[in-house]
Amino acid sequence: MVGLLLIAGVAMLALIIARGGAAVPVAIVSAALVLGLYAVLVIARFTVAGRMTRLRVMAGAMLGMALVAVVGTIASAWITWQSSR
Repeated sequence: MVGLLLIAGVAMLALIIARGGAAVPVAIVSAALVLGLYAVLVIARFTVAGRMTRLRVMAGAMLGMALVAVVGTIASAWITWQSSR
């Protein structure tokens, strides 16, 4: 399930990066943050000992991935829209 969130979040940002323009830096930073949070999620899965603590860390990483992907995509779209006017 998390892999689908990663693919969906990074795919939109990758399309913005491929298109080029003023929004590319925002999309690159957003994609890097999403990938970093995914790495945190995977590392937490194998290193955090307590069950509830591990679930909280993983849930926080998933929510962070979703938030960064949505905000990054909206910000990139807004920058692109503003620069085309």
